[in-house]
Amino acid sequence: MNEKQKQQIERIDSYVGKVLSEGGGHNDIMEGMYDYMGDFKELMDGLPKKELDRSCEDNPGLLYFAKTLEILAQGLSDGKIKADGK
Repeated sequence: MNEKQKQQIERIDSYVGKVLSEGGGHNDIMEGMYDYMGDFKELMDGLPKKELDRSCEDNPGLLYFAKTLEILAQGLSDGKIKADGK
């Protein structure tokens, strides 16, 4: 893992940690996640799966971010969340 990837993990982990410490949850993460999507995509593309999994284990905010994306994707897939916001 390179320094940029470590910083990206820390950035996402800190963002999620802040939201959760203020009583927020998945919906609150979704509201601000756009600013972190590029970092997350780079991590997914640039880290081997085992290393990304380990990073999620070591950084609970990163795991929570990934779970939030999973919830969002499932909601879009099953129609519970509309892409147009309606």
